[in-house]
Amino acid sequence: LESTSYVTRDGDLIRQVSMDQFDQRLEDRETATNMGEITGITMTAVIDFTLIPVDFPLPSPVSLSELSIRVTGVPRGFEPIDGFYQQVVGPDDEGAYIYTILLPEVSDGPIEIPEIYPEGVEGYLLPEIDIESDNEEMQRTVEDILGDVADPTRSAKMIMDWVYRNVEKRLVDATSALDVLSTMEGECESHAKLYAALVRAAGIPTRVVNGIVYVEEMEAFLFHAWNEVCLL
Repeated sequence: LESTSYVTRDGDLIRQVSMDQFDQRLEDRETATNMGEITGITMTAVIDFTLIPVDFPLPSPVSLSELSIRVTGVPRGFEPIDGFYQQVVGPDDEGAYIYTILLPEVSDGPIEIPEIYPEGVEGYLLPEIDIESDNEEMQRTVEDILGDVADPTRSAKMIMDWVYRNVEKRLVDATSALDVLSTMEGECESHAKLYAALVRAAGIPTRVVNGIVYVEEMEAFLFHAWNEVCLL
């Protein structure tokens, strides 16, 4: 992804253009306020730009428990992010990457929040600069959503349902979970940041994951952001 940046002699960024359609500019408050009626780039345009076509459509993708795909045309310097449920190997001699996607198994039965999590998981309970789970407003929101519910599985589902119903799906890139909670709008990563902050505030380890997902209606893959929740 290439972008063109315009900076002052002091190094202040005043404009950035990327994807030939995203144009970010530094404006005064009055000008920025009056730009509210501009429609800007559409979600359809972004989807078309980021679509990853396949040689043949996947039959019954929802029934798959494991999927391996080979992605070509990856730019140099690409650093894939992988995890247990999406493992990445590469690049090979042709610069391609192999993605193996696994379907997680989650029990619907009641569980208790453990006192000690496995090594490395505790970090996903802590607040981050863009996932402000310790914020008072974030914690009040969790209390309003859950009430006296303490079961982690049920809590994670209740928060997921609340975010899905209340956060408007718009092509707005939020800088943090608190920003999303304030505006109640955003794209996939905005939803994921807010969800992570709320679930962490409920005492459940959660992280934001970036990768690709298969969209059956488009017969192609799309870049996406979602969450992984540790339920033991």
